[in-house]
Amino acid sequence: MTDIFDFWETVLARLGERISPEMLNWLMSHVLPLTLTEDTLTAQVSKPFLKIWLEQNLLSDLQATVNEVAARPLTLQITLPQATDVPTSPLPSTNSTETSTLPEPPVPIFTRPTPSVEQTTLPIATSTAATQDTQVAAVSENERNFGKRSIPIDPSCTFDNFIVSNSNTLARSAAFAVAQQPAQYQNPLFIYGPSGLGKTHLMHAICNYVRAHTPEKKFLFLTSEDFTNDFISALTQKGVEHNRAFREKYRSVDYLLIDDVQFFGKKDGTQLEFFHTFNELLNSKKQIVMTCDRLPENMEKVEQRLISRFRMGLVVEIQPPDFEIRSAYLQKKAAAADISIPTEVVSFLAENFTEDFRELGGVFNRIATLQSLSPEPITVEWAQQQLADILPTERRIILNPDVIINEVASFYKIRRDKLVGKTRPKNIVFPRQIAMFLCREMLDLSFKEIAAAFNKNDHTTVMHAYDKIYKELQTNIKLQEEMQQIRQFLTGG
Repeated sequence: MTDIFDFWETVLARLGERISPEMLNWLMSHVLPLTLTEDTLTAQVSKPFLKIWLEQNLLSDLQATVNEVAARPLTLQITLPQATDVPTSPLPSTNSTETSTLPEPPVPIFTRPTPSVEQTTLPIATSTAATQDTQVAAVSENERNFGKRSIPIDPSCTFDNFIVSNSNTLARSAAFAVAQQPAQYQNPLFIYGPSGLGKTHLMHAICNYVRAHTPEKKFLFLTSEDFTNDFISALTQKGVEHNRAFREKYRSVDYLLIDDVQFFGKKDGTQLEFFHTFNELLNSKKQIVMTCDRLPENMEKVEQRLISRFRMGLVVEIQPPDFEIRSAYLQKKAAAADISIPTEVVSFLAENFTEDFRELGGVFNRIATLQSLSPEPITVEWAQQQLADILPTERRIILNPDVIINEVASFYKIRRDKLVGKTRPKNIVFPRQIAMFLCREMLDLSFKEIAAAFNKNDHTTVMHAYDKIYKELQTNIKLQEEMQQIRQFLTGG
């Protein structure tokens, strides 16, 4: 069997090609390889917070490198010195009798010293996942007050003024039901759809309803980033009291409303803590409401056990507004602002700005402001002049890998998660290669950057895809036509 230390040194050398020198040095100093079997590599860190930091920032790269060096899938286990010191979730239980001083680990069997907690410094992570999960640790002392992290409830967002149509009626009905009877049938309630369609309005509406009709009920409404910030604040402050305060905040409410849960992706430690919070609330018959920009199964870098729990209750979609609801929205805005807008102008705006309510609201505000400064009456011709720079025919789409991936998936009528997944049927692989080619051609990204966008560890896959599509385009007339159509969609041409 391979010597574990030889194996570990090979892993570190290979991993050094993917991560910064600071992060590599941190691994060398704080992670001790313990055992290597046919199917498992076990390594150890000295403190729980080091384990959490490793899982949040380096685990994916480390796991991929271990599999690469072993030339087979290995289970990577990160342990603490004594099993009794390992909590069942990232933070010590509030019922635990342990003190804030964690036991020191045994002397390592290799020569590198294990620093104490006071000596330990965490490297600045340069990966996307690390940036998302560690930058939030640098919060001010004022923000460390858990009570400060919540979204102020907008009293203007109610069920009564939520404009209902076929595109959102189920979501509105479900939200109203949980506001009236929490933790009955729609628990959790998972509302998904693109940004700007009214998901957050419904969250505010639930809070306003609870505040007005059952004021004795406690609710907490915040974003997934707020939850992450609180979690990291609890980790970075010494003492069981901070951990108890964190759990008390999230597990003592009657309603927990989390906006934009897609941002839990890649944050392994945060996901683990939310998993336990979720279970505790569900077992206590408390209501959970979440919003997301996609279906649970399409969330990236989110654990399967969380995804399965997101689907336990009711999953409802809010679709882009149709012409009637866009018109009704504009008329309601005009009435609230005491502005008279002719019906033909409302129709013109509703026909040309179709994305979401935020876009429509911005267009209305522009029209209202310009009208207040101009003596001219509002006509279709006048509106065309005032909006010439943002009308659809003159818009420029801001391209990024996600936009290209979504457009290619839509063009070939396949699911986005298949395009960025590992499946290899021909009807998936070829569109995937086209999307990779377009990312290279239209965004001028490196092969490594494109590989990351497609969840690939090896950028040579992208190089192969680019070469293949480039050669195909020289002779394949059908592909040339398809590529031209996709480019036109992407450029708005």
